[in-house]
Amino acid sequence: MQPRGCCRGILTTNFMLLLHHHLLLNNANAVVASSSGDGRALLEFKSGISVDTTGILSTWLPTTNHCTDWEGVVCDPAEAIRVTSLLLQVPPEGYMKGTLSPSLGSLTSLENLVITRTKHIAWNIPGTISNLTRLNQLIIEDFSIAGLILPSIGSFRCLASVSLARNRLNSSIPPSLWTLPSLQLLSLSQNSLSGTISTARSSGRIPTTFPNITFLDLSYIVSQAGSRRLCSPYRVSETSH
Repeated sequence: MQPRGCCRGILTTNFMLLLHHHLLLNNANAVVASSSGDGRALLEFKSGISVDTTGILSTWLPTTNHCTDWEGVVCDPAEAIRVTSLLLQVPPEGYMKGTLSPSLGSLTSLENLVITRTKHIAWNIPGTISNLTRLNQLIIEDFSIAGLILPSIGSFRCLASVSLARNRLNSSIPPSLWTLPSLQLLSLSQNSLSGTISTARSSGRIPTTFPNITFLDLSYIVSQAGSRRLCSPYRVSETSH
């Protein structure tokens, strides 16, 4: 069960995103992006991308409405200027090049942040992401992201899915990560990380810290000492807890 006040559950996310987009298309009170705080934050994100072969960001124009006209952006239908989802899933044949802008931290209504297959975007995860306490999904995969996993990640009490797989993270795993009460999916595979799951049972089952976990992938993690740990992803059934 998610904590009170959390965002929608992971199982209903896709349906709700489609419903939001349909309602927004019929909103007669749409505003242009340049007059919205969230729109300006996304334009700052775009300004940090020097090359975009996907064409996704070509739809992000300051004279258009970011909620209805921009690819990868979904807004709250009840408050049609606040962004609830940023979904930049780059196709295999395309790429973006640049830096990950701190402006993402201004999207304080964001529930789903999904950015994948952008190996040419190199930077640390912006500390301003700590402002996104409503996040339900945090998926930043196939980047050249280096540095730390945010120590404050434990404050994201609504997080159901976290994947930072296939990056260049080189820190210890924050202990606060193991305290997320809503977590269902966690993947940190193919990074250079250290740390332990202190509550894991010797039988190899998922820690009791995660009452709702269904998938855990810590495979192909290279420790800071240089050794490679090969751990098969856990797929958890109801009987494995």
